[in-house]
Amino acid sequence: MKDLNSGSLSNNSPREVAFFILNEYLRTKNPLKNIINNKFLIFKPSSRDKRFMSKIIKGTIRYLLKIDFCIDLFSSKPTERMDYSVLNILRMGVYQLAYMDRVPSYSVVNESVEIAKKNTSNPSSKFINALLRKISSIDSIKLFIDNKINELIKDNLKKISIKYSYPYWIVKYWTENYGSKKTEKICLALNKEPSFFIRINRLKNLKKDLIKKFSGIKGINLRTSKLTDEFINYTEKEKSLFEDVIVADSVQNIENTDFYKEGVITIQDLSSQIAVKYFVRPKKGEKILDLCSAPGGKTTYMAELMGNEGEIVSVDINSKKQKLLDDNLKRLGINNVMTLIADVSKPDYLEMRSCNLKDYRPKDYIESFDKIFIDSPCSAFGTISKNPDVKYNKKLEDLHRLADNSYNILINCCKYLKTGGMIIFYTCTISHLENQRTIEKFLKKFGSKYKLEKLKNFNKIKPISTYNKANIDLGEKDYFETMPYYFNSEAGFICKLIKY
Repeated sequence: MKDLNSGSLSNNSPREVAFFILNEYLRTKNPLKNIINNKFLIFKPSSRDKRFMSKIIKGTIRYLLKIDFCIDLFSSKPTERMDYSVLNILRMGVYQLAYMDRVPSYSVVNESVEIAKKNTSNPSSKFINALLRKISSIDSIKLFIDNKINELIKDNLKKISIKYSYPYWIVKYWTENYGSKKTEKICLALNKEPSFFIRINRLKNLKKDLIKKFSGIKGINLRTSKLTDEFINYTEKEKSLFEDVIVADSVQNIENTDFYKEGVITIQDLSSQIAVKYFVRPKKGEKILDLCSAPGGKTTYMAELMGNEGEIVSVDINSKKQKLLDDNLKRLGINNVMTLIADVSKPDYLEMRSCNLKDYRPKDYIESFDKIFIDSPCSAFGTISKNPDVKYNKKLEDLHRLADNSYNILINCCKYLKTGGMIIFYTCTISHLENQRTIEKFLKKFGSKYKLEKLKNFNKIKPISTYNKANIDLGEKDYFETMPYYFNSEAGFICKLIKY
């Protein structure tokens, strides 16, 4: 099989480039997003082809286990014994036949065979042709697969695993913590195409003015054309809750627009906007320590809400990501953030680091911050709708390791917080080990100095949910989990610890 590293779409069809990307991901297990971006730079597809290829690639990964189940139903040779490239061509074909209604089945079969002729052997191309024709002859292949799963798989956890294409251990892990019904809701929601949330830089523009300017920009499809931009049928009172948000179905090449380059907008998921606006609640004049911050979506939103007043010290271990944060600060016109490179899982990280600013005095930061925001490294299960490969690249032992790392970050930041100050702990994952259990472990050791603040902002958040509002608990809670079915957004976890 040849995997081209140079060329253009004049020599390779969009489906063939998608095949190259899929092959590379499944061979290397490197982040899918990075592979897609690199191949797009090489092949330079149009915006339309990018959308088409991304749908095939992410969709195939999203339903990988279910697709393999389908192939095994029709093939005398099991998937685990198939040639690697042949299997991936079949996987792409089955995804298109089952989930892309507007793509003619003859086109799927014919192009799959052509890809096979160029990248495998003649017998393999004949095998692919015969198998895909057999599958395409089924009236509703998607319904057929679901019926077969219900008929052939008796174990409920395995049934959920195959039906929604999640590794068995994740289904078992979530079921132990949430029960099987809620686990199915989570899996279903994370398998949906996510909405895109455009955050308006309140330092530079107003929402109502920006929506007018967005009209007609190719590749950006707003969820609504109304100038009031009703997200989910807001009442007049509720519209102010998310005056910084525009919801879009697609934002292709938005980074090339003048709005983005001039710092008028940023792409930031709604769950993390909620975490900043309603739980961090940054105020003018505050001093905030922002940990694991790069590339800075939450950092910059805090700064915007503070009106560029006060001080944010932003710390991250990754110098490349921190450079992206520096670039975003410049683009957005933010000047109240100081960036540092340090490992916050190690003790005394502020004293041990230096920066280019002449007035940086590390010891001045002991017990000096009003708030510390921890965007803790995690399994990122809450981002699966956007990054479907996430569900395949973690094991249970990774969750334990990440939880231990978060615990260390919590301990090491304590010396920098004022008495009466607040630690806001956030992750973009659905994982009791990394979230609730980590906080419980911290409080077991430091409960004499810290307490959980009851979270009371649900009455503001509930009205904008896309989900059945009766199923969102409005009572005071120690933790808040943004489930992916609440807003068609990423999932996340947040809690607040008060030092006393």
